Amino acid sequence: MEEAKAEGKIRSIGVSNMSSALWNKFIPGFATKPAANQVEFAPLFQQKEIRKLMAETFTKLEAWYPLVHGDA
Repeated sequence: MEEAKAEGKIRSIGVSNMSSALWNKFIPGFATKPAANQVEFAPLFQQKEIRKLMAETFTKLEAWYPLVHGDA
């Protein structure tokens, strides 16, 4: 993906379901930091740890399941 970005084929790189453990394992080795990380996010599940890591690289959070199941 970084090669495609360098060649101008794509404008940005995003990831999904990147937990704090995965983030710490892989993201420091990337030359290009992700523009977005799509993760489950809801009022009762705010993903504070990963959001703190994402803030350091200005990565935006894209929420899926923002209202949880609707049956809670």
